Amino acid sequence: MMFPKAFIQRVLRFWPVYIITILLYWKIAPLLGDGPLYYTLADYVKTCSDSYWSDLLFVTNFRSTIYCTGWTWYVNVDMQMFVVSLAILAVYVQRWRYSKLLARFLGLSIIVGTVVYVFIECQVHHYRTFTGAGDDPNTVADYQTKIYLRPWSRAAPYMLGLLAGIFYYNLQEAIRRGNDVWIDKIYRWRLARIISTVAGILVLVLYIYAPYHLLNGKNEWTQLEHSLYLSTGHIGFAFGVFLMLMPIFLGYSNPIQTFLEIELLQLVAKLSFSSYMIHFIVLIRLACNISSNQYTNSWRVFLCGCSDVVVVLVCGFLVFVTVESPFASLLDSAFGKRKHVPKHSLLEDKI
Repeated sequence: MMFPKAFIQRVLRFWPVYIITILLYWKIAPLLGDGPLYYTLADYVKTCSDSYWSDLLFVTNFRSTIYCTGWTWYVNVDMQMFVVSLAILAVYVQRWRYSKLLARFLGLSIIVGTVVYVFIECQVHHYRTFTGAGDDPNTVADYQTKIYLRPWSRAAPYMLGLLAGIFYYNLQEAIRRGNDVWIDKIYRWRLARIISTVAGILVLVLYIYAPYHLLNGKNEWTQLEHSLYLSTGHIGFAFGVFLMLMPIFLGYSNPIQTFLEIELLQLVAKLSFSSYMIHFIVLIRLACNISSNQYTNSWRVFLCGCSDVVVVLVCGFLVFVTVESPFASLLDSAFGKRKHVPKHSLLEDKI
């Protein structure tokens, strides 16, 4: 019953904020503005009457043209990959002789399969990085519906996270039993920890800034380069994070851990789900109420973005304290309080 219970808890954890988001966008947001562009919002929300059910069933990202809260496709993918992860974990905990090996094989197969699939699709259909710049609109829409929104283009980093979790669990178990772990022997060397952290940061920088020059609208990459970037971008970024955090997994303190433990960042993390769910409503409310011509430059765009983040976080806080947190407490009461995760793992700081 562990896995059905986990699924039910996950759905009930998402639904309250999801329902409030749909209601705010569908019924309340069109009444809040009076700018010259605000009438366009009524056209967007008309689709909710035919598609709200797909949001609540977490399948919006499988619908090609009709969305209600279209920006919540990420939550749909998250739920779908959560179900796949539960299935793999269900195999992992079995007492079959090769169950653990099979679970790892399934995770690796999904990683390789999704990367290969996206690469082939990009090669065949000529999908490009930043595909909105100068491409055929039909190709852009095709890429959005076949690749961008689909779970199989996002599965690789989820599976890497799952395998990393299995690795971390086994690592803790080995250390609890007093066994020497080969990877811990490597990371005892300070140089190895520095190399891992720096390599992870460089991988992140590579995938973030490699296509920067494409923003000028010029297609300076070959199709092969576009396909490689689009197919490996998600898993590459996740792998960079894994390398960067590996010393922390092994119990070695470093500046990155200190940074992640900043109280303000932890508060923002708590507000991230509610803020994400309503951010589009807040932004469209601000944008559609503009009643004069806007003259922008990079600095003004930066300042506008900072002010938007503050407004979104404030609204997210209101949703968190009125909806998300109370329902989370109810779930804790109904299903048992979630286990407290200690600030430090069983792996004590070694430096």
